[in-house]
Amino acid sequence: MGTGDGNMTSASIKNYFSPLEEFLDSEIAAKDIHMTWDEDVDKYFVQHIPPTVPIVVGIVLCAMIVVVVVAYFVGKNRNQKKAEQAKQQATTEKKSGSVNPGFEMAETKSNSSGGSGGSGGS
Repeated sequence: MGTGDGNMTSASIKNYFSPLEEFLDSEIAAKDIHMTWDEDVDKYFVQHIPPTVPIVVGIVLCAMIVVVVVAYFVGKNRNQKKAEQAKQQATTEKKSGSVNPGFEMAETKSNSSGGSGGSGGS
């Protein structure tokens, strides 16, 4: 790994992978595989896609982002209106005196008054 003077070498890694290198070299020789670089780099570039396609895709993505942002603000606005309506309704009910804070509470009051009258009379 290290040489002792602060420098590192790749000798350990090369020794570790030497069986793999020997196997790959034998396979390349057995299957007659030619390892060369192709000088014609034009075949690696996509030529059949017109240059307007990336522009159209970008515009569509931007439009989708705008739709999501608009939908967010519309939903937020609707929730605020619902909260305001609920607040106004609660204020109106308090002013008119028709507030029933809980059905269970009204039922409990009628049961407790009837139950104490029955037990007191015995």
